[in-house]
Amino acid sequence: INNDIKDGFNFNKIKIENIPHPHMKYPGKRVHLVGYFGKTRFKVTIDLAFGDLIDPLNMSLPLTHGKKGALFESSISLSCYPIEFIFAEKLHAMVDRGRYNSRMKDFHDLYSMILQKGDQLSSNIGNIIKTVFNHRETEIKLPIIFSSQAIEDLQSFWNRYLQGLKKDHKMPINLKNIIQIINDWLSKNTKL
Repeated sequence: INNDIKDGFNFNKIKIENIPHPHMKYPGKRVHLVGYFGKTRFKVTIDLAFGDLIDPLNMSLPLTHGKKGALFESSISLSCYPIEFIFAEKLHAMVDRGRYNSRMKDFHDLYSMILQKGDQLSSNIGNIIKTVFNHRETEIKLPIIFSSQAIEDLQSFWNRYLQGLKKDHKMPINLKNIIQIINDWLSKNTKL
């Protein structure tokens, strides 16, 4: 990050470490930086994952304009991580970890994606799910079914997770309902 492109930003105190997820079978790095824009100091953390197969979505993002025009460029081009791959990776985490999944954010995110973006997900979602599962050498086991003891354990994690959410997050109290919504959506929208 010694590349001075004369944009007013400076970065130092760079620290790179392995992403601390022992359950992950693929590598990743976490980069910590201290940034400066003029006299304003801020911290930046970036998680980088390596080895996933994705088909990036190229987008143009317009930037803020002042009265005299753009502060920098008028727009920037980005290669974005498509929501279908995020969906497939979260589904993979849920299936792969099974009853031992303490990451309730995966359930939350899948539920939210279905409710908010379910009709916008590509008709190719089934193939994308297959690609992610095959690349991660995981069998696709659908519908998602847990034993009653596993549901009880997961519900306990879910209850604690809900306590940490802000009141404006309207999530179902019963995790079984979320799992059923995910299963129903997958059944209706894929041939898995």
